[in-house]
Amino acid sequence: MENNSFFVLEDSIYTPRSEVCLNPNDISSQGLVTFIYVNVIANNGKEVKCLLTSSGEIPQGNAKISKRSKELLGGTITNINIIKPQFESFNRGIPKVENISNSFVYACTDLVDKYSNDVEIINPKNGFRINIKIKSYPNAKPKTIYINRYTLLLLGVPPGEKNHKLIITSNKTENRTNILAKVFVCFTFIKKIPRIILHNIGFFLVGYRELSIRISYLYPFDETHNLARLHPNTRKVMGIEETDKLVVSYKDKKVVLPVLDIDTRHVKQIFKIEDEFIDSHLYIGIPAAYRKELDIPNIGTVVKVRRSMKFLLFKHVNKLVLPVLALLFTILQLFVSFDMSFYMLVSIITVFVPIIIYSAVSEERAKIK
Repeated sequence: MENNSFFVLEDSIYTPRSEVCLNPNDISSQGLVTFIYVNVIANNGKEVKCLLTSSGEIPQGNAKISKRSKELLGGTITNINIIKPQFESFNRGIPKVENISNSFVYACTDLVDKYSNDVEIINPKNGFRINIKIKSYPNAKPKTIYINRYTLLLLGVPPGEKNHKLIITSNKTENRTNILAKVFVCFTFIKKIPRIILHNIGFFLVGYRELSIRISYLYPFDETHNLARLHPNTRKVMGIEETDKLVVSYKDKKVVLPVLDIDTRHVKQIFKIEDEFIDSHLYIGIPAAYRKELDIPNIGTVVKVRRSMKFLLFKHVNKLVLPVLALLFTILQLFVSFDMSFYMLVSIITVFVPIIIYSAVSEERAKIK
């Protein structure tokens, strides 16, 4: 890693994130690329991680940092050092058909060893970024990751273009000893056990189809409302109706929002259009407050979206109340008439109530099967 020193301009960047902006020539000469995260160390010794952007209006040798970064650094900032992170470009391979639907992508062993299994792929031209899991493939070509066409589409790589540079960098941020790391992983897993159990129950009863999609702006009049905007076709693929709730997740954070359709006649008002048909299907608009809650670095960041199973179960509660009450009444009648044991009563309820719930939400499961 290298230290690069720059004078700090008095003017600030007024974006709701930690950001540092340099002249494009400085970025090129220092071996950096835009839209990566760099560690910025101020003259007072404090440090903050910032998104790197560029502007030709900034004189060479100078830097402009966001107001949020200045607040985090504190004091009077006259100059900063920028620590160059570990990243590099890579070659794109074509995955085998049977591997396209995997939850991970194959890569050469050297890249996995260098950056771990949890990496981020960034397009330095437009800032589009996606978190993916990579897995070592012994027969992979050197410096190669086997990315499918949909991932390239999300990253904004034109179809058939071979020389479009993409950057790989590690997502690992923990700096612990081996023992502390193992304790942290165990504690995190134990804490997630109840959530995992409930999630699996919900998946069995309702299920979902998860999509990767880019973050975008909303219409200006939507910013004060808690909602998301999707293309109607994308919404249908997810198996939800308008006003149903969906879960938007980025790394280990998530938010739950009701969804409305994007007006397909006015998609240009909320994001930049390269190909109107394709781009309109690849974006989800959410309010700025929720982008901040998810810690989204920039517009074009790829997130995971799926329907809320909890919402759909409660949505169908009116279909469940009468059948469940009828079942309980029948079981109580049997309990009184045949002098059943308490354990038998509990066993019957435990078996038949899930069957009724499973049957009542079969229509929702059918939408994504």
